[in-house]
Amino acid sequence: MKTNIVREAPNIYSTIKKTNLKTFSSLGSKVTSKSSKGQLVAMKNSKILFVKMVLIAKSRKLHIEDVLKYSLRPFPSSLATLEGDLIKTQKSKLLEAVENEADSPTVPNRPDGDNACVLDAFAILQTLTSVPDSFGELSKQLLVKVVNYARGSKCKRVDFMCDRYPQQSIKSLERNHRSTQDVQKVKIYSMAQKVPRQWKKFLSCGENKEELIKFIYTSWMKADPTLLRGIEVYLSHEELCHKFIATGGLLTCHEVDELKCDHEEADTRMLTHACHASQLYDNIVIKSPHTDAFLTALNASLEINASLFFETGVGNRRRIISLNLIKQCIGYQWCSALIGLHAFTGLIQSS
Repeated sequence: MKTNIVREAPNIYSTIKKTNLKTFSSLGSKVTSKSSKGQLVAMKNSKILFVKMVLIAKSRKLHIEDVLKYSLRPFPSSLATLEGDLIKTQKSKLLEAVENEADSPTVPNRPDGDNACVLDAFAILQTLTSVPDSFGELSKQLLVKVVNYARGSKCKRVDFMCDRYPQQSIKSLERNHRSTQDVQKVKIYSMAQKVPRQWKKFLSCGENKEELIKFIYTSWMKADPTLLRGIEVYLSHEELCHKFIATGGLLTCHEVDELKCDHEEADTRMLTHACHASQLYDNIVIKSPHTDAFLTALNASLEINASLFFETGVGNRRRIISLNLIKQCIGYQWCSALIGLHAFTGLIQSS
């Protein structure tokens, strides 16, 4: 103001310098300085930290060496930020490490013989590039997609697994972080009802997902039997599981009592279905993009009496991993322990 405006000859067109306001992002930035050897050294304001150490040591009559053994932060730095938010980890790194340790356990093609496959429902729904106009068309397209995958995988049975979204859940905090604010909740009343154009936003709401799965179940009950093309389709929804099969030109649907399950996550519920399928099928293909599902399946493969394969990735990164080859390479003890390691380093989803 003094240099540009309040003077005898003000220059109102001169550039005003930008004021560098402090923001929350600047709080975490480090200040660096060069040492005598020219090396960059991070400078931290440690005055308050050491004051706390001295006070604690004096009040509790401790040696300062003992005080320095423990963190004085309100949250452990390995698990949380200064504000208390969970630190995110790149969970896929553990999957890559296991693959490298097992010396390329991938197989070129899906196994031959009597196969069953288990699919993550919402992983497929999230990857839909062309969403139909109505929910009826969406349901039909999804059934065709599931059956085509089963036939392409040489499978006679396909299990379509869905997550549950109870109101009280240990995952509520994480789901609130992922969800989009002010998502409109949609009730589905008919086959002709229009699908929301903001598909990703629609799927960011757990209640919308459960509503969609309920509609898929009721619409598949009325589907054309020829769409199944000889494939047994299992659909998990809420705590129930129903089996769809076409016999004599008619589509029949009945509840499978053995597969009632209260797991929230499809990642763990998949293994219940894989164990059930292993009673009749020698090979089971689990398709999921999640590292959680891979490590849970690797652990469960020690108990399931069938050959398990894990299909993940897209495009050039798509691969089929033989869990039996991994067991042979890294040993049963590691396969059993990795899920515990992932629970600490990857914050595995509980069930």
